[in-house]
Amino acid sequence: MAHSGEPPREGQDAPKSGLAVYLRSLRDWLRGRAKPERRALLLTACIALALVGGTGLVVGFAAQKAAIPWRIKMGVIALKERLAGPPPLGAIEWSRQTTSYHVLDVARIPVGRAWSLAEVDGHIVFASRLGRVAYLTPDNRVASLGIDTPMNLAALRRSDIGRSEFFEISRFRTTDLLSVETAPHRYDLYAAHHRFDGGCFRMVVSRVRLAANATGVKVVSPDWEQVFQSRDCVRPKARGVYFSGDQSGGRIVQLDQSRIALSIGDFQFDGVNSENTYSMDPNSDIGKIIEISPATGESRIIASGLRNPQGLLMSRSGVLWETEHGPQGGDELNLIRPGANYGWPIVTYGMRYGSRPVDWPANPEQGGHPGYERPRFAFVPSVAVSNLIEPDPREFPNWGRHLLVASLKANSLYLMRLEGDEVVFAEPIRFAGERIRDIISLRDGRIAFASDDGDIHVVSNADLAAGRPRPTLLTGLDTLGTTLPEETADVSSPERWGALAFGLYCSQCHSVTGQPTVGPPLDGVIGRRVGGASGYEYSDALTGRHERWTKKRLRQFLSNVESVYPGTAMADPNIDGDDLKNIVEFLASREARPPASPKTTP
Repeated sequence: MAHSGEPPREGQDAPKSGLAVYLRSLRDWLRGRAKPERRALLLTACIALALVGGTGLVVGFAAQKAAIPWRIKMGVIALKERLAGPPPLGAIEWSRQTTSYHVLDVARIPVGRAWSLAEVDGHIVFASRLGRVAYLTPDNRVASLGIDTPMNLAALRRSDIGRSEFFEISRFRTTDLLSVETAPHRYDLYAAHHRFDGGCFRMVVSRVRLAANATGVKVVSPDWEQVFQSRDCVRPKARGVYFSGDQSGGRIVQLDQSRIALSIGDFQFDGVNSENTYSMDPNSDIGKIIEISPATGESRIIASGLRNPQGLLMSRSGVLWETEHGPQGGDELNLIRPGANYGWPIVTYGMRYGSRPVDWPANPEQGGHPGYERPRFAFVPSVAVSNLIEPDPREFPNWGRHLLVASLKANSLYLMRLEGDEVVFAEPIRFAGERIRDIISLRDGRIAFASDDGDIHVVSNADLAAGRPRPTLLTGLDTLGTTLPEETADVSSPERWGALAFGLYCSQCHSVTGQPTVGPPLDGVIGRRVGGASGYEYSDALTGRHERWTKKRLRQFLSNVESVYPGTAMADPNIDGDDLKNIVEFLASREARPPASPKTTP
């Protein structure tokens, strides 16, 4: 008999597990032993348990102190998940939110892996960050579709890039889904995703065909068809973030029956974190919105000068809206006009990243946006906007002339009132602790959004809730299979985050490979004499010093270089807080490497 998920009722025997039966047999066997024998056996068992526990404590302490490589930790976490297996049931949580115009009913559905969303015949199709596709039925059952977006993940795992300590797998993504009905109950499912192409990364749109009915969704053919690939194949950078896939945009939307649009970010090629800039280059797809004909594969640029376009919406009135991340401050809501240039990386309402305000170097007017198409609204400080929708007035009648913009950092939906094409106000609707990654409007008018923890939230008008079911259980979780190791990666250690922060703040000038670049190499810096790296010519402020670098001295120096060594030629890196501490921990874990010998001609 199938398990109902309910506890046994009074007077009903609980099912006996194999472990319970074994323990009962062991107890009965011990009772049959003589008392001295029982005491000896129990003493032996206690000693064995103490040894195992002590060994575990020693190993655990050593793991904390020895900075076990994060990929080993990732494998351990994945193994634990595989051994445990996914539970068959999940509890749906209900809550209420009061806004200025509506009271909201919110169901949190614990799917655990939703990153991007689409709808097919009332079913919510979702993809995980690494492209495993599944669906949620209206009666709250989940099932895998058995397909993964063609990201070439296996080749990435084997590559030098995938194994680099500066590569962060969470930046390699399936960025969006779009469903287009082609016939009754037949759909084309489009996926925007990164693809590893043997040393570089492309932005790709792929398509697979689905069929649906009241009970579920199935794949007509498991073979994905490439609809579009970017002309640019992005290689890891020597400066800034190694692979900035989180700055790649990647949102797709249907423009009409024959065209779709794709947003592509700048991958941090902005003249600061890279010497190159592409967002205004007509020969590059980077930093653009691309119009695509799925029937012919033809594409063209319809807007340029974009940084990280995380949201795209074709409104009911035929207006194309876009949301994008600015740098530190200056997230934007843009009305997209064909042929318009939105100014990145020259103009922005934001500043350079750091603990203190630093001007964006190319902007002729800090805090301004002169000379290019301006946004309809800018968020200062940044809220890390993601996708946006136009609420359905059937479900939310008081939101009929609004946009609803999702936010990661602010854990909010922003209700933005439109008067024509201008924004009058923005009301934050907060969801504590929820980084809202994607949002869609369902065909019945309700709203669904995915948060970074992988759960799906369904939002409805509480005033219309009478008579609607309020389910409490999600079924089918055990059909989704185990979580991919990379999607449960433990990257919380200071050394791991320090490596990533080093890539962002320090790799422009310093290596950890023993090679001097603009600045001295920093492997083995802790314990090294200040100004003591061989092969590098220091400024007078650091030449001839006798003290040695310690963690404390390095933290003080990086927090304010002039206060520790006045006159140093090093620019203030403007690092603070956890980033500063983590970078120091990362450098402390790096032993000095001998520089490679220069090649000589025989």
